[in-house]
Amino acid sequence: MSKRKINPLTRDFYERYIRFSEILHNAWITFKVQDEVVRIIETQSNAEPLRSSIILETASPVSAGNRAPSRIPGNNLPGIVRRAFKSDMPVSILLNAIGLFEALIGDVARIAYVSEPERFLLRGFNKTGDVENVGEKENVKLLETLINSTTREEAIERYVEERLRGIFYGNPSDLFDKNRLGFDLYKTMATKCKGEINLFKEITARRNVIVHNLGRIDNKYVREIKGTDFNPGDKVTVDAQYLFDALRTLNILAVHYVNAVSMCTVHEPLPSRRTAHIISA
Repeated sequence: MSKRKINPLTRDFYERYIRFSEILHNAWITFKVQDEVVRIIETQSNAEPLRSSIILETASPVSAGNRAPSRIPGNNLPGIVRRAFKSDMPVSILLNAIGLFEALIGDVARIAYVSEPERFLLRGFNKTGDVENVGEKENVKLLETLINSTTREEAIERYVEERLRGIFYGNPSDLFDKNRLGFDLYKTMATKCKGEINLFKEITARRNVIVHNLGRIDNKYVREIKGTDFNPGDKVTVDAQYLFDALRTLNILAVHYVNAVSMCTVHEPLPSRRTAHIISA
């Protein structure tokens, strides 16, 4: 049986999803092998000459003028790796995954908008699909874009960039519950991915307290995440189970989103090899 010929736009969407999913997969595998890495390092670093050898001597890029150069002996290595594995690494993976997810959402939307600017840019995006009123401020932005662009294509690209700039401000679930992006996601994702959308809301709220509040729960988190067991001042963590659930949630949302955009633009689903088990679930 011959392979289905894939629309170039669908292929473009699909390749971006594959790149995103592979980064998440590889990050998880790297995280999970750290137990074995720590075990090997502990075994090796307890033996001479590594135990007492200086394995690293370096100046710090942080407040170097007030710090002596760091000299790390071999017997310090397990503790450093263990700290990275248990604390630093899962947080870094989570923050990077959320950033990549947001980039995927914007990138796929940009491709769709540029492919059919008349369809997606000449109307407002609200839940009913009605045209929204465009205010004076929006008119001025559009006029500036046109004046400062040398070609039609450049003007469209710049306008799309401006339009997508603030899509993650406000309630993150609005991207999927409403028609902010113009792909009728509220018809395809709001019900089918309801659990994942709620988890995404908590994931982004936790990201915000990690980045902006030193990992301490604030009143904003408690207001946004109804029924949470956290209280203001509690310290949030990212353990292995939370990281697994977060990466799984982002991947499921990514598949459904990219597939919905492909169906909306060219009426063609994503290739089934890496997506069918999620879309049909």
